[in-house]
Amino acid sequence: MDVTHIQDTSSQDRVIPKKMNLKKMIGWTALGLLSLALVYGAFSSYKRGSADAVLDRSRIRTAAVVKGDLVREVAVEGRVVAAFYPALYSPAEGVVELSIRAGQTVEKNQVLATVISEERANLLKQEASQLAALQAERDRAEIQVKVDLMELAQDADLKKVRKEAAEREAKRANASFDKGLINRADLEKALDDQKLAELEAEHAQQKLTLEKERLIFELENRKNQVARQALVVEEAQRRVDELVVRSPVSGVVGSVNVNPRDRVQVNQQICSVIDLSAFEIALNIPEGYTSDLRPGSPAEITYENQAYPGLVSSISPEVRGGLVEGRLAFSGELPAGMKQNQRVSVRILLDRKDQVLKVQRGPFLETGGGTVAYRIQGEYAERIDIRTGIASVAEIEIAQGLNEGDQIIISDLSQLGKAQKVLISQ
Repeated sequence: MDVTHIQDTSSQDRVIPKKMNLKKMIGWTALGLLSLALVYGAFSSYKRGSADAVLDRSRIRTAAVVKGDLVREVAVEGRVVAAFYPALYSPAEGVVELSIRAGQTVEKNQVLATVISEERANLLKQEASQLAALQAERDRAEIQVKVDLMELAQDADLKKVRKEAAEREAKRANASFDKGLINRADLEKALDDQKLAELEAEHAQQKLTLEKERLIFELENRKNQVARQALVVEEAQRRVDELVVRSPVSGVVGSVNVNPRDRVQVNQQICSVIDLSAFEIALNIPEGYTSDLRPGSPAEITYENQAYPGLVSSISPEVRGGLVEGRLAFSGELPAGMKQNQRVSVRILLDRKDQVLKVQRGPFLETGGGTVAYRIQGEYAERIDIRTGIASVAEIEIAQGLNEGDQIIISDLSQLGKAQKVLISQ
């Protein structure tokens, strides 16, 4: 009897791997992460163990040391003011008559006011009258000198003629005596007359010379008196002319300090004039910069986005609220359209060095005292000693301790204390 075997399904079976338990999988993952953390922590601990402090790179600022020109300057705001604004005063006591009003445009030498002073007017009249009297005396003296000199010259000429006549008479007497026509007494009388005539002529000539010198001296004295009095009159006239107050410059009347027909005293201010043809820049400079400033220091004045050269003209010796007042003058042509009290920007050059090592200025300069810097090398920053030079608003000169291309930390160093080596973390 045939037996039929039924085939089983073993040939269709396959081995299915047993699924890992979820909890065990999470555990193995956590174990791996923990291992990585331990390794990283060990590595970080090793790195930190070799540094005195750690800084986050995102919280620091760095800059490179470069070579170039360094200009030390101070930047301030200025105000346009008139370089000349003379105040005009009353030269004498009197009544003032005004010819202008505040804000009026005036030209140079234009009459602004007149002070009526009876005292000065009367003094001028008196001195002029005295001058006229002295001039009349001088003219009279000139005429008298001419008359006296003429009379003296006439007398000298007469004496000269008598002397010549006496000489001829003496010659005739000598000839007659030799011929026996006259006696000796007549001859001696003729000779005496000759001698007397010669003496009279000589004395007349000497008198003419002396009198001429005397008369000329007296006449010169009269002329000197007239000249002195003329100077007195000129001075009196000048003082009267001073009563007319004129503008010393072309400009605008700034202020009028009196009213028409007011009685003013000597040296009382009448008005002031603003010269609009010459402007200066008034500015307040921080006290710390004034030791490096002096008249003549170059400056740059920015007006309506254009730079103009200037020079420091004056520095006040007084400090007020930490500021010192100064004045700048334009060293070239004035900008067109400039007006009083306009605001301008000013840069004053304090010092300049060409091709020096420099770095961007930052808090490290103050917190490190200008003697300490942290030079970056890879992940570390090393503390080094430096020496700084001049400093501008944006840059500082490195005189010693760093080389071109060095990277340093320029942010606040106070948090590092005395740390010699700093790790810079990412």
